[in-house]
Amino acid sequence: MSSNTVLIHKEPVAIVGGGPVSAKSLKLARERCPIVVAADSGADRLVRLETKPDAIIGDMDSITGADIWAKELGRRFIRLDEQDTTDFEKCLYSIEAPFFLCLGFMGGRLDHTISALNTVLRYPDKKLLFLDDHDVVKVLANEASIHLRMPVGSRVSIMPLKQIRCLSSRGLRWPVDNKRLSVGGHLSVSNEIEREGAAVFFDGTGAVIAADPENMSAFIG
Repeated sequence: MSSNTVLIHKEPVAIVGGGPVSAKSLKLARERCPIVVAADSGADRLVRLETKPDAIIGDMDSITGADIWAKELGRRFIRLDEQDTTDFEKCLYSIEAPFFLCLGFMGGRLDHTISALNTVLRYPDKKLLFLDDHDVVKVLANEASIHLRMPVGSRVSIMPLKQIRCLSSRGLRWPVDNKRLSVGGHLSVSNEIEREGAAVFFDGTGAVIAADPENMSAFIG
């Protein structure tokens, strides 16, 4: 547990940011995560979806009605004024939980999406996924391989946050064996599961794996 931890939960936690969040995605998240935490203006997103956050964490520079929320949530309204981290990172270092499902960090501003993905590399012990209507995304922050337990025909994309090499793969329509992935270089976008037992093995951490939201269970294990 980090010295910055202020909330400890034994159940999975959904973290909701200020980007696009649909009722469909939130419903999927609530089915797995009984606790919902807003990252700053993520509270506004939740209000629009008629959902009250269990806690709000951030520097509170973009939330509506901060004083009202502070009174209502008490110690679960956690204002962190430091500006070295994003509101998403503030949530990660402030909460201890077995698993996080993160919404509202994709599909909006590109800089917010890239920042959120990059942040995960600094928290390799946190188990989390990103979710929106189009993708479920896993960052391999402390793993150098992934077993893709998805139905044959499922879409899967493999992209790097840093330069890595795919040592070997199996079960993919377009194999990525001995491919060096890098930003500005080779990617494996819209690949496909060709047979059961699909897997990819890398020479290090830093791969980003994206698939259709209905295959979220394959990433949770």
